[in-house]
Amino acid sequence: MAEKSNVEGVTITARGLQLIAKLTAAKMKMEFTRAKVGTGVLPDGANAYDLTHLVAYKMDGRIAGYGYDDDAKDAYVVMQISNEQIETGFVMTEAGIYAKDPDLGEILYGYLDLSEDPNYIMPAENGRFKTVQIKMHVIVGEVQEISATINPLSQVTREELQKELDKKVSIQGGDISDTVINIENPPDEDKNPVKYPEIGDSGTTKSIMGQIRRWLKSLKDDKVDKKGGDTADTVVSGLTDSTASFPQPTAGDSQKTLWGKVKKWQQDCITKFGNYVLTSMITNQHLNSTSNIPTSALVYLMQQAIQQNQNAINVLNTKQTETSNALGGKLSKADAVQYLNWDSGFKMPVITVNGQNILIPVTADTTQQFITSIKMMYHQNKWILRIGYWYNGAEHHANINADYTD
Repeated sequence: MAEKSNVEGVTITARGLQLIAKLTAAKMKMEFTRAKVGTGVLPDGANAYDLTHLVAYKMDGRIAGYGYDDDAKDAYVVMQISNEQIETGFVMTEAGIYAKDPDLGEILYGYLDLSEDPNYIMPAENGRFKTVQIKMHVIVGEVQEISATINPLSQVTREELQKELDKKVSIQGGDISDTVINIENPPDEDKNPVKYPEIGDSGTTKSIMGQIRRWLKSLKDDKVDKKGGDTADTVVSGLTDSTASFPQPTAGDSQKTLWGKVKKWQQDCITKFGNYVLTSMITNQHLNSTSNIPTSALVYLMQQAIQQNQNAINVLNTKQTETSNALGGKLSKADAVQYLNWDSGFKMPVITVNGQNILIPVTADTTQQFITSIKMMYHQNKWILRIGYWYNGAEHHANINADYTD
């Protein structure tokens, strides 16, 4: 493929300059539509600026590429001319690039005069074809975007091939900036989505992008800010020590400052109240450890129970002594008192002394009386039996002549 470049030789026609102004004002893109070549030469005194078509059109060229040239600071259009259909050779002396005008349709945008450096286009021979390529640099002014209708029969240039090779994506690298993919979600664990899936050293693009998307979503959901968030698993790496006594948390405290105050509050409580007896120790706890303080309430209850037990023991001892005195005294030894029972007819206690039944003079209300003691007493030179009984809330006594002498 023969190549001819011309940077400064392209003349922008009057209609071309008018198109630049229109597209710049409307913020529209420049669209190149066609390339043509011819065999004409500008007449003396003629100016390419005024042309609206080639001087002598010969054939259409093929637009094979376009773009911006950063070095030349302008745009370019790559045009190719093939001799595939040419039966008679000709000398190419002019070329033109056409663009779309929103008002006029297709116009001659730029004219390239090749009359001083023509190129012979030979006919095809024995199935051998030749292609001439021209890279035409054109001014587009302040137009921000350009495009061109690429002929599908145009050949790929070495420059375009290298550009595409640079875009090739493989394990060694490549450009995927314009690649469209379908993201694959990470697999679940026990039917539950994994919030932060492990991203390995390798993997398909769709799986890695799915893992990254899951990470971003989880980070957004778990984000902690003034509007909320979950701090259940948040670790505070350090605390800011507080020097105040019983410091109080305030709005705007950071986590390390807040927990530093809480720590200082606990230390102050231990220092101030370490030897205090709390209400819970007094009312709710029964302590049996020598390392703890027994409660005053528990001690009081224990003392009360001990005193009640002692009183009950004293009463039992007294009853035991009185019964022993009554049954183990001289009366029992002399068999003077046989037994004590209840007379159902008179509804009174009856004691049998020396074989004689004697009624005890007490009330017949058996629900309010009971015998409390039986004693033998020596009184006025004779023995009497003294019966103690309880009636109507008070203790009473009855003396019975036992008619027994020692």
